[in-house]
Amino acid sequence: MSRGKRLRLRVLHEENFVRRYCGGRADRVPEHGATNTDDAGSRTGAEMTETTKQRAPGGLQTAGRALWSKITGTYLLDPRELEVLTHACRQADDLAALEESIAEHGRRIDTPNGPRLNSAIPEARLAR
Repeated sequence: MSRGKRLRLRVLHEENFVRRYCGGRADRVPEHGATNTDDAGSRTGAEMTETTKQRAPGGLQTAGRALWSKITGTYLLDPRELEVLTHACRQADDLAALEESIAEHGRRIDTPNGPRLNSAIPEARLAR
């Protein structure tokens, strides 16, 4: 696909977005990362209260709960975004556990075949 055709498709996509979600007015397009508002009274991130914050899923440890609180305290997320955040929080917990293991056992582990690199190091690298 040519660059010109991709550009035209992107412009059409943006025009459709403005028509569908912003009532045809470009001045109502939300900024990237902003929460959507509509005339029906949707809450924005600034209007969120403690009662509207989403609850953290069960099983999260300290690192995951900290990430959850930081994100949900700032943004009002839809269900898809909450699912992605849940996975990110679990990943943060896994990384914290790997880093704790590295701190406890060190970078090298003595084995019958001699010293070896702690297997948590490459796992932590992949988790970052």
